[in-house]
Amino acid sequence: MARLYRILPVLSTLLVGCTDPPLESETTATATMPPSTMPYDPSMGGGVTGYATGGQVDPTTEGDPTTGEPPPPMCDDALKRCAYEFTYPDMGETSVDVMGSFSADGWTTGAAMTSDGNTWRVTVPVPWDTAVQYKLRIDGTEWIPDPNNPDQVDDGFGGVNSVLQPMTCEEFTCEAPSCAVEQEGAFDWRDAIIYFVFVDRFNNGDPGNDALTGVETAADWQGGDWAGVTAKIEDGYFNELGVNTLWLTVPMNNTSDDGLGTDGHLYSAYHGYWPTDLTQTEEHFGTLAELQALVTAAHAADIKVILDYAMNHVHVSAPVYADNPDWFNPNDNGNGGDCVCGAGCSWDGADGERCWFTDYLPDFDFSNQGPATTRSTTRSSGSRTPAPTASASTRSSTSRWSG
Repeated sequence: MARLYRILPVLSTLLVGCTDPPLESETTATATMPPSTMPYDPSMGGGVTGYATGGQVDPTTEGDPTTGEPPPPMCDDALKRCAYEFTYPDMGETSVDVMGSFSADGWTTGAAMTSDGNTWRVTVPVPWDTAVQYKLRIDGTEWIPDPNNPDQVDDGFGGVNSVLQPMTCEEFTCEAPSCAVEQEGAFDWRDAIIYFVFVDRFNNGDPGNDALTGVETAADWQGGDWAGVTAKIEDGYFNELGVNTLWLTVPMNNTSDDGLGTDGHLYSAYHGYWPTDLTQTEEHFGTLAELQALVTAAHAADIKVILDYAMNHVHVSAPVYADNPDWFNPNDNGNGGDCVCGAGCSWDGADGERCWFTDYLPDFDFSNQGPATTRSTTRSSGSRTPAPTASASTRSSTSRWSG
């Protein structure tokens, strides 16, 4: 997004791999269930099972309540496979193979059938809702269409292939994704065990960057920082929990001003959602070098890092708002009032795309696709801020990955 100019250089895009081994949940025989979502009851003791500790929940207690069967695995339709049995009458052949488009090596290796003396059989996982062309290879040399299947198509070589019509199934397996070339550091995000690190409330590793806004203690900065997170990484805290991904709160620099909440209390920007300078790190959390050191330590511990960022608004004190007000929706509902969400404007419909969360959080106008304007100014970092070009707004936090 052009409007979100020099977002911190550490916010690099992750190459998500597709060559990892299958997940435990990718076959019905080994399906696992996530841990219970019931609130933790201290009186029940500290024993837990599930992803966070590497344990497995007994699928017979978490699947179909009437049969005790585990639920089917979860995957994209492109990876689903249905079991289909091919048959051929035994007439004294030495071998019979099914050759076809059911797998990457289906036409070269195929699937060998076995005979019980009367019928050759083999069960093959075929692609979900996809037509499969195939032939039977007799004694390793003769290729014939399936005499028991009248559906055929020209094979392009003067003959015909048999066609298995698209099929779906209630019980299916999931084929592991694959790439032609394995990517270094490949990681399947379905395997992610994510710990959301609310940096300010986590661990104070450097009292030197502590500073208070002066609001009520519970609503003020508490001193947590990147040095504190790094210390916990190096202590093995997250590894002991079974965590392999850290989700950190917003790293951009926020206002030092307080803000009035809807409950009438004043708050500091400890949460990270009142950014003033998108090119600088949050001063309460540390320097860019310290954030980079955190990521390096995490990678050394085989932990990924996700950085949170809500690309929806900035604080009213942000220079980008002062310099480029036309990049933002006006705080005006067109009827003589403001356009604060849930007050002068609705959360729904068109209003929900332009309303401000509060009167001190200007909302980016993502419908503005105009060219850069002369109102852009060069900041002290030496960068020039381009005009916004995105075409759709977002209300959700957007995370960037560090691989």
